[in-house]
This record gives sequence, C-alpha cells and structure tokens, in this order.
Amino acid sequence: MERREAIKRTIVFAGITVSGSAAFTLLEGCQSKSDPSWQPVFFTKQESVLVSSICNIIIPKTETPGAIELRLHEFVDIMLNDCITDAEKIFRKPLNDFSEDILKLYSKPFEKCSPSEKHQIVSDLEEKSNPETDKEQKFQFYIILRDVIRFGYLSSEYVMNNLLDYQPIPIEFKGCIDVNNTARLSVSN
Repeated sequence: MERREAIKRTIVFAGITVSGSAAFTLLEGCQSKSDPSWQPVFFTKQESVLVSSICNIIIPKTETPGAIELRLHEFVDIMLNDCITDAEKIFRKPLNDFSEDILKLYSKPFEKCSPSEKHQIVSDLEEKSNPETDKEQKFQFYIILRDVIRFGYLSSEYVMNNLLDYQPIPIEFKGCIDVNNTARLSVSN
C-alpha cells in the first residue's frame, strides 16, 4: 500500500476532517530553509512579525531548530487561514488588541522588547489565557497560537525524523516492552 493511501485511510478511519491545503501542509512538513519570497495569507506583514516573535519565544532555537528555523509562523498562517473557522474574530482582533496593549505598556512593539520582557509577556499570557479566569476569551488567541505552534513543531519533518522514532508505515504493535531514558517516542501513521 502506498504511503499516501495509508494516510488517507488513517484519516478517514479516525474520522478526522482535514481541509485539502492543511493535509498538504502536514504531508509537506516544515522545511528548514526559509523562503524569502514567502507572503502571509491570513496575517498582515506586521501581524506576521509579531507571531514570528511569539513563536520564537515559545520554541526557541537551542541545540535543535526553533520555531523560526522550522518556519512555524508560516504553518500558523496557513492553519489559521484554512482550518480555523471565525479566525478573523477569535484570533485577529485579540492579537491586535494584545499588540496595542504591549505598545502602551512598553512604548514599543513586542518584537522590539528585550528577551526578558518577551519571556515575561508570554508567561503573563500563559496565566491570563486560563479559560476559568478569561471569561471574555480575550486571550483565547494565545491558546490557539500556542497549540498550533506545538502541533506544527511535533509534526515537522525535522522533529519526526530526528527527535521521534518515526515509522512512515504502520508498525507492529509491541504491547509490553522495556523503556529506558534514551529511547525515543515511537510514532507512525
């Protein structure tokens, strides 16, 4: 069975509905080289810079590539445009309100803040985005952004091939195996 056919059957079997462009994005994976001609689809240029900065704080570059190197800001742009209904209302307006609040509070945009200020702002966002305390859902955009970034990171080609034990075809089930600290998480289609 071909890989694409196996993926299609898995998606249908699981009952997941994924739009065509989102499935293409998932199959394509995040490339490690940046494309200078990339133009945002959902975001404006300014919003794209803000989202890139937030992505870089959530998944910074360490000994492994970070969000920018894996082009997760592009992934977020495509996912919001193609997969999230009412993204304009639940994401863009709160994101722009957040940007204005940062500008008022720090007298500079988020991307111009120091690394420690950025970390503090994102930590505050993490606390404020709690559904129990955020009754107006003013910070729901952060939950969506964080989850899409994590999803993009964990499904990126680099992570699947280098950090996880990715098996591109369904593998044999081994119910009782020893796990040690150096073992990688086994993932398959």
